[in-house]
Amino acid sequence: MAEKLRNMTAVYLFREGKLLMLYRVGSRVVAPSWCGVGGHFEQAELNDPRACALRELREETGLTEESLEELNAQLRLARARLDEQPGVRLTVYYEDENKAGGRFETVAGNLKKIDCYLGGLVLTDGREIPFFRICDLELDD
Repeated sequence: MAEKLRNMTAVYLFREGKLLMLYRVGSRVVAPSWCGVGGHFEQAELNDPRACALRELREETGLTEESLEELNAQLRLARARLDEQPGVRLTVYYEDENKAGGRFETVAGNLKKIDCYLGGLVLTDGREIPFFRICDLELDD
C-alpha cells in the first residue's frame, strides 16, 4: 500500500546566531525529534504556503505576523530613545514545570541597552531579558 504524501511547512526563527527549535514527542508520521515550528498544510492552504507557515507559527508560539511587526516597531522606537533610558513594560514568557504552557510575567524598568550580542534587552537595574522571551513591549511616554 502506497503512503499518502503530505505537504508540510517549517518556520525557522533565527536571532543572533540562535535557532528556535521545538521538541516533538513523535506521532504516527514523525519520530521524536527536534525541529522547526511547523506542521501540515490545511486543504485551503495548498496553494498558499505563507498562510500555512503563519498559521503554524501562531498555533505553536502564539506569534502572529501583526504581533511580530508591532514588536519590531516597538524595538525600533526603543532604539531611537535609548539615550533617555525610557521606561518599558514587557510581557515575558517563562517555561514552568509546575504549569502547563508556561507562565507570563510583566517586567517593568528602564531600558539601558539593546544588546544584539546577548540577544535581548538590558534594564538599568541589570536584568537581562532575551528577545525570544518577549511577547509584548510598551514604552512609557
